[in-house]
Amino acid sequence: MRRSGIMHVTALALSWNAAIAGPLDETSIPSEAAWILHVDMERMRASPLATPLRTLAPDRPVRAMESVLRGLGLDPDKEVLGLTLYGEDASDGVTVVTCTPAADTLANPLTATSLPDYLHETIEGLGVHSWGPKESRWVATLATVPGAAHQRIIVIASGMASLRQGIRVLKGQRSRPGDDATAPLALAPRAHSFVVLRLESEKLRQAQEGLFRSELFRSASRVSLDLGLIPNEPQGDAPAGHGVVFVEGLVLTESAEAAAQWERAMKVLLGLGGAAERSERWAHAARMASVWADGTKVHLSFRQDFDRVASSLGVKDTGVTGTHPRSSGSATGSSANVDVSEGR
Repeated sequence: MRRSGIMHVTALALSWNAAIAGPLDETSIPSEAAWILHVDMERMRASPLATPLRTLAPDRPVRAMESVLRGLGLDPDKEVLGLTLYGEDASDGVTVVTCTPAADTLANPLTATSLPDYLHETIEGLGVHSWGPKESRWVATLATVPGAAHQRIIVIASGMASLRQGIRVLKGQRSRPGDDATAPLALAPRAHSFVVLRLESEKLRQAQEGLFRSELFRSASRVSLDLGLIPNEPQGDAPAGHGVVFVEGLVLTESAEAAAQWERAMKVLLGLGGAAERSERWAHAARMASVWADGTKVHLSFRQDFDRVASSLGVKDTGVTGTHPRSSGSATGSSANVDVSEGR
């Protein structure tokens, strides 16, 4: 939940009326959103990609998010089904967490929590949990809206105004994608995706610093990225296997020249890889990807057998023997508990 790291939470790394809790629910996102980040935690945990993604994920923001969820009394490895983050500009946004009924404890004040300076109060009939420094407190509430019997919704935000906005969107009291064809991002994820990222550059160009102020980013209008696993079909008595890992990206630019610049930048990024201690493994896996410009569009495509990807990343034991079908319950896993004051 670091303010500078909220956009990276899904590098690891909702649905009201669906029987499945984890997928992206477009009605939970306002049409004004400039960026959207969704992780289908349930699908990811049930796949062999969980361990490789955790290996590549930025450690500090991931641990901070886990600490917040644990501080709210939730086990992110068992009770969190989906995470959706969005914002209307480059600053902090809203996090919508789909959970199991264990989240019902948030209807009351928490008797034990690791959240620093924790307070509970009722604001306009809404039970609100808050924590953190006085000048930058985080707030969360259990959203009381109809849903499937096996799921609950929690809204986490960086202030009461954002919290109220998140609640209004979930209750259908604000415009949603589809209300105005010129406003919303193209949200629909690819089949089998469990990490979905959408950026609308035009809405982020007022950022004061960083990536969004760069000439490269200002030459693009939209950016999308989907990551997932296509399961293998069983052949006779043979096991189905792990399946095919895919990453599909698309950048819409203002000109063919800008597309060429994006193509070069993406190829350099894939060649350099990530952190120094992981760069060799990452670069080997990244070389399996294809990047090409087509007019004003730039495409990123990666499709490889899971076992080959895992080997490239040095992951020998995923802890999962094969892909599993999604169930109405949640999968289990393990993660170290982290003090939330460190993550913020």
